[in-house]
Amino acid sequence: MAVHHTFETDESVVPEAMRRFLWRRAYEISALAITSIVVVLGLALASWSADDPSLNHSIASKVTNWLGAPGAVVADLLMQSLGLACTIFVLVPLSWAAQLFQHKNIQNWKMRILFWLLASLAAAIFLASMPIPATWGLARGVGGFLGEIAAGALLSLFSIAVKSSMSNAIVFSVATLPSPWVVLIALGRGLMAWGGCA
Repeated sequence: MAVHHTFETDESVVPEAMRRFLWRRAYEISALAITSIVVVLGLALASWSADDPSLNHSIASKVTNWLGAPGAVVADLLMQSLGLACTIFVLVPLSWAAQLFQHKNIQNWKMRILFWLLASLAAAIFLASMPIPATWGLARGVGGFLGEIAAGALLSLFSIAVKSSMSNAIVFSVATLPSPWVVLIALGRGLMAWGGCA
């Protein structure tokens, strides 16, 4: 007669202390990964120069970016797409890393990712409505092409119903007024205020 051996597969096989140890290491590894990405992007952006060679700026000059040619390309992509709003895009995930370092779950992470992207776009729209400084080294405005596209779409939408001067003010308000809440929700600080989502 065949003998069938059974194996315990529930969580009791792994001691509680071991499970806690593994989960904490997983939190820490995830936090280190996020922090490393932020540091790399931060270094690339801190040393960004519009004169560096990039995907749309092919010149035979020396790369000044601290991370070399890859850093110059990444920094240029961020600056071209979001302009100065890329600072929000880069820095917000640090709050997630801080939570993970404390071995805390990231609550409502899907919503926080969504509002992280919305916060970056709102900042880009706000910056796109600002005058371009004479010292700005790009053809696009300080909100990048995403900010310009989104601001242009909103202007077209509101100009159907109101005068162009008013539509400019509306777009500015749409990008400015909700921004603090959007950033707070992305950081996990405003989730309680957002309908008790936390």
